[in-house]
Amino acid sequence: MPELFIGGRWCGSVGGGRREVRCPADNTLVGVVDEGTEVDTGAAIAAAREAFDRGSWSGLSVGERGAVLARVADLLVR
Repeated sequence: MPELFIGGRWCGSVGGGRREVRCPADNTLVGVVDEGTEVDTGAAIAAAREAFDRGSWSGLSVGERGAVLARVADLLVR
């Protein structure tokens, strides 16, 4: 399954690279994830710029942004 979320969709790394993620305590394998490249980073930056310019996030007030981030934090805790 692709593990990079860029421009509203899941995609794999352009370079096809993968990286092992290991527990620092005992070196057990936690998982293997897509390893983003410079091209992937550029695509993510361009997508973020487009989203900002469209106003979906930048059009929100500080309070509205805070409420969204608080909701995300609550979901992550769950």
